[in-house]
Amino acid sequence: NEVEQKDAISKQMVLTTRIMVRRSTDILSMFKDLSGSAVSRIVTNAVRKVLPRVPDSLKWMPLVCESDAIACFRAVHKGDDGDDSYAFNFLNGIVLLNGYPPQRLPTSILSHPLYIKTFGPNRSFEVARSAGRLKTVRPIDDNFFYEFHVAGDKELIITEIDVKQHVTMELLPCGNDEAWSTQLPQRLRDLHSHWLCREQQAIVLRQIAFQGRQVDFVLLLDPHNTDSPALGADTDSPSVASKPSTHEES
Repeated sequence: NEVEQKDAISKQMVLTTRIMVRRSTDILSMFKDLSGSAVSRIVTNAVRKVLPRVPDSLKWMPLVCESDAIACFRAVHKGDDGDDSYAFNFLNGIVLLNGYPPQRLPTSILSHPLYIKTFGPNRSFEVARSAGRLKTVRPIDDNFFYEFHVAGDKELIITEIDVKQHVTMELLPCGNDEAWSTQLPQRLRDLHSHWLCREQQAIVLRQIAFQGRQVDFVLLLDPHNTDSPALGADTDSPSVASKPSTHEES
């Protein structure tokens, strides 16, 4: 049962920590004999077992205690959305991203109507906190990562990243009170999910459930149309054309 499993895992963790402590001197000697690039490569590969999306370019620096002992390494990645701080304790395998270990999605997201509609009431993901967003740690269906954050007015922003096709799309809420969707027929509003691809200036209509990724329709957007409501909070967002072209994608 679950209690027995947790007890067995706890015992294994204690045993593993004891072994690592006994071998720590050998491990430290190995690190001291290696170049900085070799150490960074070894630590990055170890951290990638927990955070597969860790950048290749990280330069890991040891955190030295007063006793000159080293158990942790730290690295900082400067990205377009801000800096990410990584920490790794090689004795117990704990990895932190911006001070937090990987975690499950919070209740504020799991209970949000848009999340439940898209992912169901019983599904959660392991995520890490970066750039103000919660990002899935591992790929979903081998290819897709998701990012979540709640805006100030409790609006849930969900982003899907297709790493093979290099396509990023944002899930749009589509109800009768959403200004952008008033131009759509009721069936297109009710029977599909709506994913905005800003790069392609299009809204992709798919099944409501997130794993139904086959494209049913594509709405082409007109970024120069100022008569229709803007999509998104920024003024550069495209707007739905007055007569969007709708077609099935083969």
